[in-house]
Amino acid sequence: MDELFLETNQGKVPIDENTKKKYNLKKGTKSPFTNDLIVDQDGDSTPEQKPEKPELQLNDENNEDSQLFSVSEKIDIAWGADSNQLS
Repeated sequence: MDELFLETNQGKVPIDENTKKKYNLKKGTKSPFTNDLIVDQDGDSTPEQKPEKPELQLNDENNEDSQLFSVSEKIDIAWGADSNQLS
């Protein structure tokens, strides 16, 4: 893990590894008890970006993985039933 610090009025205070793991502390968040900003060694508080998930495209004809449902199938899914059983 990266070295993290609490940004306080008296300067940066280092955070030990056990505390980082115990409270799941990450750069750019606030500390749970003192509400101080958590920064890296350079004082940067920009949170790390999570990788973006690809969007599911249901109506793409070129996408072999996409699933197309008829209106009745969508209703069945919403009701959690099979249309043959609703008679």
